[in-house]
Amino acid sequence: LVEGYTALAYAAAIEWRSAEAERMFGRAIGFDSTFATGHFWHALLLQHVGRMDEAIRELTVARQLEPASLIINSNAAMLMDNARRYREADSVARHTLALDSSFALALYWRGRAMIELGQGDSAIVILGSLVGRGVLRRSETMAVLAYAEARAGRTAAARETLARLRTLGGGQMPASGTIAATLYLFGDKDEAIAVLQRACDTHDVFLFLSGRGAPLDALRADPRAQPIFAKMETP
Repeated sequence: LVEGYTALAYAAAIEWRSAEAERMFGRAIGFDSTFATGHFWHALLLQHVGRMDEAIRELTVARQLEPASLIINSNAAMLMDNARRYREADSVARHTLALDSSFALALYWRGRAMIELGQGDSAIVILGSLVGRGVLRRSETMAVLAYAEARAGRTAAARETLARLRTLGGGQMPASGTIAATLYLFGDKDEAIAVLQRACDTHDVFLFLSGRGAPLDALRADPRAQPIFAKMETP
């Protein structure tokens, strides 16, 4: 069954078993090349290991097969964001929101693109609206809000959001790549690397989705963090 192999491939991908995931996606797509989710999830793996052009091609196939899919269109925005094609990311996110203006993942990726486009205040409004909705993981929406606040120069607000995150985690920062990026931005490098390690160890799905994004560039360049990225991304 194409669905079965696609599910196994995705499970392997988020457990950092990239070579095994690649083989299973190949089998799934070989069984049925019209199954949009197979191409969609394969694209997620490809971008995770840094094969961005291939990822965009696979996501394009998925969108052609299911052009009205909110989740596929939202993740097309994610790929453009990770590829640093922020205007395209914003455009795809807005296209998705034209299909459903309340779709949280499209709002999330539009907010992230707007941070990089220098529209921090607008990004904060969008991302702040997600925090209380409970439709995405709360720690992640708060984490990206803190990052947006920090990038917009709202240092006190960002620190307050990080403090709320620590409370949410019972005194410990939740395991999140986005939180690690925000801590690193503030110069809290030791804690940032510790949080990144826990995000890796717990297979943080948002780290799988956006580990190639610009917020993690500084951490990626830190020699102490490079073994963590290697563990996640090396087949």
